[in-house]
Order: sequence, then C-alpha cells, then structure tokens
Amino acid sequence: MKGSVRKLKQNDINQCFGNLMKSTSSPTLILNKAGKILNVNEAAIQLFNLNLTYMGYLTMDEPSNLKWAKFVKQLQRDLRSEEIFNIKIAGNEFEMLSFKCFL
Repeated sequence: MKGSVRKLKQNDINQCFGNLMKSTSSPTLILNKAGKILNVNEAAIQLFNLNLTYMGYLTMDEPSNLKWAKFVKQLQRDLRSEEIFNIKIAGNEFEMLSFKCFL
C-alpha cells in the first residue's frame, strides 16, 4: 500500500510539471543539482538549440560553472535562488541569462 501512495504522488508531480511546461511561454527547464537537463519546454528548446530527447547539461562558461555550486547551496538553504549565468545558446554564442529557481 505504501508503494502505491508514493507512486500516486509522483504521478501528481509529473502532471503538475507537465502542465507548467505547456502553459508558460518563458523558456523553462527542470535541472538536477548538477545542472543536467531533465525536462524543457518549447521556448527553452528554441533558445538553447536543443531537441526533446536531449538530456545533457547546459553549456556554461567557466565563471558560471564556478557559481553553480553556490547557486545550488543557496537554493537548498532558502528554497529559492537567483543568479545570472553565461549560457551557450543557439548560434554557439554565450548570453547572460537570469535563472530563478525554486525547490
């Protein structure tokens, strides 16, 4: 019985994220703590020149890579974090993008 309750909750979470990804026109990504892409919406696919099956990492410049660990620690501590990272976008250029994350 305990396993089925956990599965129901996971299904609810998946449905919630699915609705969020479809309903926003802002580039939206779901990342793990290491920065690996777990899910993206259409706007993020276009901005970062990805495809739906890409499950790699965002490409950042070295200073941004160094800021990532601090960003994740603040996210875990405060349940939210905001930082600007230089991310490689379509066209192989780096662009400063603001990340707002909630845990």
